[in-house]
Amino acid sequence: MNTYFLREIKEVLGLKEDFRLLKLIKALSLQIGNLVNYTELSSLSEFSYSDVKSYLNILEKTFSCSLISPFQSNKRTELGKNPKVYFFDLGFRNTIIDNFSHERADIGVMYENFIFSELVKHNFSPKYWRTKSKAEVDFVLEKDQKTVPIEVKSTLSAKNLTRSFQSFLEKYRPPVGFISSSYFEDEVKLGSTNIQFVPHVKLLSKLSKFWKNK
Repeated sequence: MNTYFLREIKEVLGLKEDFRLLKLIKALSLQIGNLVNYTELSSLSEFSYSDVKSYLNILEKTFSCSLISPFQSNKRTELGKNPKVYFFDLGFRNTIIDNFSHERADIGVMYENFIFSELVKHNFSPKYWRTKSKAEVDFVLEKDQKTVPIEVKSTLSAKNLTRSFQSFLEKYRPPVGFISSSYFEDEVKLGSTNIQFVPHVKLLSKLSKFWKNK
């Protein structure tokens, strides 16, 4: 972290001081899985709004973090402004916030970030879905004219579909949808959609199998 942020990135950005850069990175690390709040990041880091956007672009291009775009087909009902942020390496992110505890409040977004990084490693370009009524799905994949929603849960012990996930299924009628959690595994049919409940470690193999069969 010291080599990357305090030397290389500091030099790339031409910064004389690194404390504000550290404030920006730490604030960003605490926003994983959420919409990027540029105003808040600007306030916390003491960088200008425009500088924050410029620096985040460099952090993304140097593979520190990724800003994922919204999935939308109806701009009247679906929000498409701010991206969501995820880190490519969770260990790197946890180093930034100095938290390696097993018992932690951010375990949910940690799982979500893990799934993001695995999707990217397998050449997927995940997006997220969110409407003005605040219905939201963690990830949406598009490939070969197929749309697949993915919801990430830390734990699950029974078949359970959120209203947001059902709203996406009703609107887009995808052939398959995935609910990823620690251990739970099952399957259910809703309309024309085959919904698969899968453990996190099996999600990518299930996705690969689905597109291979298509």
